[in-house]
Amino acid sequence: MGDLIVRLDHIRKGIEALNKLVSKNDIESIIQDFILLNSVLHILQTSIQALIDIGTRVLSEMGIKPPSVYREIARSLKDRKFITDEESELMTKIIGFRNILVHGYLAINLELLREILRERKYGDIIKLAIKIIEKAQQSGIDP
Repeated sequence: MGDLIVRLDHIRKGIEALNKLVSKNDIESIIQDFILLNSVLHILQTSIQALIDIGTRVLSEMGIKPPSVYREIARSLKDRKFITDEESELMTKIIGFRNILVHGYLAINLELLREILRERKYGDIIKLAIKIIEKAQQSGIDP
């Protein structure tokens, strides 16, 4: 199984777990439960990191030195027509959220987290990953 597919599978499993959790629990119950909350945050963090790794790997396979700042990966993919302007903005926001999870986990905006869970915005992670991998395949990059 290729590196990109392994990362996509990790994202898929995380999204499925979040869907089950949100379907079975009230959002406020998830937020108030220390173990559930931290499970959600970990799944989001590792899924976003897998998305970042997919972008980095694709750029590397194209012979492009990946940017030193994660947020620039979205711009670089947009510049190469792997994602649209709108998707680039979304990916930049997702990466910014990951940075908060990693570096400022005590300062997480719980209202934003509620919105992400309520509207299942975490599904955007897998949508972006799939699109990047599909474009990579069209460009001759083996996933």
